[in-house]
This record gives sequence, structure tokens and C-alpha cells, in this order.
Amino acid sequence: IMRVHQPPQPTRGAFCCAVAASLLAPLHKADVTAMPQSSAEAAITAKVRLEFVEQVSAEQKREYPIVIGLFGRDAPQAVDYFKQLCAGVLRAPCPAGIDLSTEVMERTKQSKKAAFRACLGAESTPVTYAYSTVWSVRRGKRFDAGAVQGKFALRVAPPTPYSESAFISHDAAGLLSVRRGGGFFDFGITTGPTPEDDAQFAVIGRVIEGMDALETLGAVPVVKAADAFNVESPSTARAKACDYASPQPFCAQNKPLRKITLLNTDVLE
Repeated sequence: IMRVHQPPQPTRGAFCCAVAASLLAPLHKADVTAMPQSSAEAAITAKVRLEFVEQVSAEQKREYPIVIGLFGRDAPQAVDYFKQLCAGVLRAPCPAGIDLSTEVMERTKQSKKAAFRACLGAESTPVTYAYSTVWSVRRGKRFDAGAVQGKFALRVAPPTPYSESAFISHDAAGLLSVRRGGGFFDFGITTGPTPEDDAQFAVIGRVIEGMDALETLGAVPVVKAADAFNVESPSTARAKACDYASPQPFCAQNKPLRKITLLNTDVLE
């Protein structure tokens, strides 16, 4: 009688662990340092138009229109969310609650409570980039925009896969990038190569019209509070601790001296 060797059968526990591991694998951060790809090689699948407005004086404004081509093949989820924000149709919930345990000042507590009530009262309204602001400008590197305010300030931004645009580097000026993994509405546009941003941000598009406007926006005068007070500047991530009237000098670091608003956003195709 021929005996056929049978491999040991996995236990139920081992099987469940294997399935769970396979499901969680895509959630791990991508290796964004391997096989870099030129941003110029990425295919454009859609276009959006952003109209920035600088408040020069009470009577004078300057407009800076920019058209961006989006990399829908390399970053399908992030591009889809960005298009929805430009169209003003992104549904995003309010947080389940707010933590006031670390707050000492009563004014701050009441401010956060009011913001939470405002969020809940307008939760059915889709989030839009219209009237969001440019909140940081780092000359020769990037400017950061999309800081939603008011009733949208506490909304929870959706996540995106870490692997999107994993091999596209911040290798030129005019590249649109968002937080890798999602969770933020903010976005940035490079004004020079910033490969140091590759691990933290995903490139999802490039400017195809309006490079002159981009150069002007990237050179506006900004606040240098951290330099004046001789304190360390924050990272490129927007500090959530920087609430209104915060005493920390770095909270205004690199903020434009004149208000710059993203007045209109349109999906062109």
C-alpha cells in the first residue's frame, strides 16, 4: 500500500491569524525610498483649477489662478478625495467627541465646545476647499494650503492607502502633494525639489498652468516668530495644538503676512 504524505493541516487559530495578516498588509506604510520615479512620467487623468486670492489691502486683491493635472492612476483614492473637495461634495463626519482634559484655560474649553457644536450642526454639509486658506509658505520648498475653517475645522478627513504614489518623488517645483495615509485636508504645492517630503507626503499631481502665479505665491512675505523668539520651528505638519490665541510663537511661523484664500476650486475634467 502506497502511503501519501499529507502536510500538517493548520489549526483554526493559525488560519484566522493568516487571514487577518493578509487583510492588514496593505495598511502598512509603503517603502517610498525604493525605485524613485520622475514626476514628469506620471499620467494625468483629470484637471482642477484653483484660484488663490491675496488680500493686499482693504480695496485691493490679487488673483493667482493655477491649473493642476492629477495622477489618478498612481493615487486613485487621494485624487478622488481631492476632486471631491474641489467640487465641494466630500462627506466627512464630525469626531465622536472632544477631549478637554488637558485644557486649563476656560476660554479655550468654551471655544472648543462651540466649534464642536458648530460641526455637529452642519455635519450634513459637504466639505469644500472654497474659502480655505494658505497657512504656511517655505520659500524655495513649498506652500501649504487647504486649511478648512469654521464649520469644517473639526471634520474627520478620510484615510488613503500609504502605497499611493509610493515611487513618485518631490523632484521638481509645481507638484501637488497630500499627507501620505490621509487623515488631513491640507495639501501642499512645491516651489522647488523637496525629496525629504517623500516619506510623509504623496505626490498626486503637477501644475500645468500658472507656474508664474506659483512662483509669486511661494515668495510672499511670512511671519518669522520662531526666529524672533529663538525657538525651534515646528515640522511641516500643521500643529493641532496651535489653536486661536495660542501663546506659542511657532504657531504663526511661516504664515503669510497678508491673508491668502483659496477662493474658488473647479474640477475641469
